[in-house]
Amino acid sequence: MIDETKIESYKKFSYYCQSAYNSIQVYLELILKRKLELSNQILFKIIEDIDNMIKYYNNIGKEPSNIEFLNKKLEILFQGVENMDYYFIRDVFEYEMLPTLEVVFNEVKEDIYSIIS
Repeated sequence: MIDETKIESYKKFSYYCQSAYNSIQVYLELILKRKLELSNQILFKIIEDIDNMIKYYNNIGKEPSNIEFLNKKLEILFQGVENMDYYFIRDVFEYEMLPTLEVVFNEVKEDIYSIIS
């Protein structure tokens, strides 16, 4: 049987992963529409969500290499944030973070399915 702390970590991981994924989609849309001021507000929410997601991913006890990979993506992202290079950030989100979020979410989803079956 799985303990309550781990169940809570699965729930929070799922929440922050989905929140980050959806917020990235909104950010990409805002950049296309050149709504840069609003995109800044969402950008910091995305970073916070990804940071929390990594924390709960780690609590679940997933592969450390995936955590390192996510942290490297955040480091790349911060380069764009420091320069407020919206199009660099957009590319990082679109080509790096979204596919990575999909992979880790599906991995955790499979874990949840194996626990409940």
